[in-house]
Amino acid sequence: MEWNLMAVAAFVLFFIYDWNSIHRKNRVVQRFFGLGTAVLAVSAVGCLIQQKRNITWEVWQTAVFLAAFLLAVGLLVYTLFFAIPFDETYLKESESRNACTEKMYALCRHPGVLWLAAVLGICAWYKWNIATLGYAVVVTVCNLCYVIYQDMLIFPVTFQNYREYRRKTPFLIPDKESIRTCIKDYKQKGKHR
Repeated sequence: MEWNLMAVAAFVLFFIYDWNSIHRKNRVVQRFFGLGTAVLAVSAVGCLIQQKRNITWEVWQTAVFLAAFLLAVGLLVYTLFFAIPFDETYLKESESRNACTEKMYALCRHPGVLWLAAVLGICAWYKWNIATLGYAVVVTVCNLCYVIYQDMLIFPVTFQNYREYRRKTPFLIPDKESIRTCIKDYKQKGKHR
């Protein structure tokens, strides 16, 4: 239960960080995103370590879990910290920014939600107990509330191109066109390097 409360606290920090980016622009509060990320990571690791596994796996099953887990974590980290300019996104405040609309962010407007849900789902599957599943549900619901808040109130004010981006790109669930655009972006951008 304490891990769930820590996770909720992390999202409270995220909400305050975003609210601050529009209304106050307090430099101390600008650090709340990093602090929230650390609190969420500690709560996730704590929950996983504390819970016992209720199933026994063969070596190949553990290998499948590890591969799926590493892929989901890699996609999450890439999406939040490398697919977008880190400094502009998390450290600098700017009145005239544009949202990233290509590559991973052509897939949907909040791809990090998909990858975090995947990480949590994989962990719940690995531990196979109600506490880990409950943690995954709490974090996913908090994350959904957070991105709805961002999508409706924060990003339209923060990013000049967000209304157009919202019109063209799905909220969470990729469609055929967004998948095609995402793949095309990666193929085209890869050629220029």
